[in-house]
Amino acid sequence: MNLRRVVPFVFAAVLVLAAVRTGSARAAEEEARAVASEDAQILGEIRDHSQAVDNLEYLSDEIGPRLTGSPQLKQANDWTAAKFREYGLTNVKLEPWTIARSWSRGTARARIVSPTEHSLTIASAGWSPGTNGMVRGPVVYFDAKTKEDFEKFRGKLKGAIVIYQEPESLSPPEPENPSAGLLRPMQPPPPVKGQPPVPSPFAAFQEVESGSRDRDDELVRRQAHGRLQHGRGNSWKRKSG
Repeated sequence: MNLRRVVPFVFAAVLVLAAVRTGSARAAEEEARAVASEDAQILGEIRDHSQAVDNLEYLSDEIGPRLTGSPQLKQANDWTAAKFREYGLTNVKLEPWTIARSWSRGTARARIVSPTEHSLTIASAGWSPGTNGMVRGPVVYFDAKTKEDFEKFRGKLKGAIVIYQEPESLSPPEPENPSAGLLRPMQPPPPVKGQPPVPSPFAAFQEVESGSRDRDDELVRRQAHGRLQHGRGNSWKRKSG
């Protein structure tokens, strides 16, 4: 092949390749600038016109608790759909569904009457039935740790108000590490091939839940009035069978 013909061909190929690379770089830069501009617009909208706090306050303060099946949940659903339409979303719709029974928290009052009177601040546990009026009974500390321990409470639970949690100090000592309650151990990494699997982190929780169901079934079977569960702020929750 004639060298004079080859050199211009190679030179032209290099020019074309350089032009393609330059064009690709410019396109990538323009795309990056467009994305950065859109990101800045979104961040500016969040900074200057966000309604997240206003919406959260309305849901929490104006509508309030939204338990499944409650009128407040329906109100929240309708309000949310209207908000979506207000924001310009299309094809907004609510999908109806039915639950067997709804539940709303009513008023609850309790007091210790002997050996001295003492008012208790209580709230009904979710989905627990009412008492159908005032009930009165002895307080029984149900400290059974296993199902075999249930037998020692035979004849002591009927008509009783049951407490199963250990008493807590009203003035607990300051923890050595103020952040100890916020820290959680890291989950172990998955085992390498050939090693036994790591125990499920939910196993202890499932064991506690199983024990709670057994205990509640026993209280129902023994016809206890209900159980008092210590809650946050030294309040009490009532849960009947």
